[in-house]
Amino acid sequence: LYQQLQQGGLQQQPVKPTKELFDADPIGYMQKNIEYEEQMGSYNQQMAQLQQVSQQQSVAQEHAKKAFLQEQMQILQKDIPDFADSKKATALRERLVTAGTNHYGYSNDEISQITDARAIKVLYDAQRYQDIISGKSKAVVKTKSARPVMKPGTKKVSTPNAQIRSRQQAKLKGSGSLDDAVNLIL
Repeated sequence: LYQQLQQGGLQQQPVKPTKELFDADPIGYMQKNIEYEEQMGSYNQQMAQLQQVSQQQSVAQEHAKKAFLQEQMQILQKDIPDFADSKKATALRERLVTAGTNHYGYSNDEISQITDARAIKVLYDAQRYQDIISGKSKAVVKTKSARPVMKPGTKKVSTPNAQIRSRQQAKLKGSGSLDDAVNLIL
């Protein structure tokens, strides 16, 4: 078929003889009609061959696509072990689709057409980055309400009232007077 296309190209569809030819020359019409039927038979045979070749090519392309998808899935399962577990894989796919649509503006159709393992790994890394960023914002909110951290072994800061009270206790111990005891109590 390829050689035939190279040499002569495709055969054109034959034209049926007209009724005017029958009225003018019935014998010539019969000869032309026989030629038409022969040409139409070879034309139909050529079209059937082209259709068969086209079908074979589409089947071969489908097999090649399936093989490529299987190969890419094996690469993904090796690089991202969560894809090997069916339960984790469905949850991971949903998270990837959500990250792709919400943060990067992809549509669901665009994400579903990704067949290359490298592109899915990039989307996986981007999704993990978004998880880290969202985790940082939660941590910042938590730290705002937390008490300040003290280093171990640091001195306690005393308040002025505690200093006054300790002076009054020392004065009471030294003097033992009733006035110092009343000042301490009040």
